[in-house]
Amino acid sequence: MLKTNVRSPMALLFGLAYILFVALPAMAAESKPAFIRISVSPEVTLFVQFLEKEMRMATTAERLAQATPVKAVSDKTEQGQRQFRFPAVALPVPAEALPAGVTKVQATFQVLDLGPGAGPRGSLVFGELAQYRADKAGAEWLYMQRLGLQASATSDKAPEIQLADLEKVSLTVVTKADRERKLGIGLRVAAGKSELNDIRKNGQPVEAQIRVLDSAGKEVASEKGPLNKFSFG
Repeated sequence: MLKTNVRSPMALLFGLAYILFVALPAMAAESKPAFIRISVSPEVTLFVQFLEKEMRMATTAERLAQATPVKAVSDKTEQGQRQFRFPAVALPVPAEALPAGVTKVQATFQVLDLGPGAGPRGSLVFGELAQYRADKAGAEWLYMQRLGLQASATSDKAPEIQLADLEKVSLTVVTKADRERKLGIGLRVAAGKSELNDIRKNGQPVEAQIRVLDSAGKEVASEKGPLNKFSFG
């Protein structure tokens, strides 16, 4: 039997009501961390932890607790999903550990917390990784890749994204028919196993041009613009 020093039945009922309607729901709704990993090189991997309005990055899961937290710049709820957006931050990696020629890497993240009703899906993490390089003429180049991962609730099972390999850049012409069966022509820029969605030189988008010629070599169509103009996604 539970014995208490409460003499007033009303006080006891109030205490039970607080536990049932305030304390227990708060405990049930307590947020859990979400983890992803970023493979910077074969030797260096970063663990990224998201918990409510804070993000932390470290080279090992054990060091996350000591890492400086980055605060979210926005927190909103849409259609039952809580969304956190974080500012652009440089990856905490020594310069000598970055890929050859890369001066810095910045990351931006947006986290969709699907809540306790989402079951095994957990939180979704979207964002971009931007690598900066300088050429011999002193121009600064930016190479951007998108990321989209289903985060893990534990660091040991965190999904991993590889930093684009700028030493293995390739350009591919791709085609796709729309609903009206008209053929669209686009460009895919790959860097190793990753795809680049934007390239900039001194802050300005790098432009591309597609020209379509007939069998006689006559131009029948032409389009020019930034690379993302020719993306299907």
